[in-house]
Amino acid sequence: MRRRVNAYVGGGAAGYFAAINSALKHPDIHHVIYEATSKPMNKIRISGGGRCNVTHHCFNAKVMCTNYPRGNKELLGPFHIFQPKDTIQWFDEQGIAMKIESDGRIFPSTNSSDTIIHCFDKLTQELNITVHKKCKVIGIDYTPHEMDAIESHPLSSSSSSSSSPKFCISVQNK
Repeated sequence: MRRRVNAYVGGGAAGYFAAINSALKHPDIHHVIYEATSKPMNKIRISGGGRCNVTHHCFNAKVMCTNYPRGNKELLGPFHIFQPKDTIQWFDEQGIAMKIESDGRIFPSTNSSDTIIHCFDKLTQELNITVHKKCKVIGIDYTPHEMDAIESHPLSSSSSSSSSPKFCISVQNK
């Protein structure tokens, strides 16, 4: 029986944040981030002119959605579940204070994106999250059977039942 694996495509802020939070809630699952470039979190490094614009000071889900002309209806539900105040609280729990600028942008109080990158790196190591760099995902396939893929990373459910869903991520190492 294979160990269950959760895969995250993309080594940016969303990929790391999702992998870390999932690993905190599900330490029995192996978590893997696939990043196409050699520099995960590179966009975090340059966000906000190198200060990392973490979120925005807007705590009303409906108002927040007006900032997204495409997909605003679809974002309303998720913004009721997790919104900027939750992001601020999450980083506070990691020991990272935030500061709100007059235009509503929120940055780490250090004014450095390295604060966020170090936080994500530290948690990734502590939680044994695997990061594959220069590993571009080129396909995700579903199969109801066990796989004998040579150039793919099998992702299987923790159940040993042959009827449980199986997925295979095909990657291209650069």
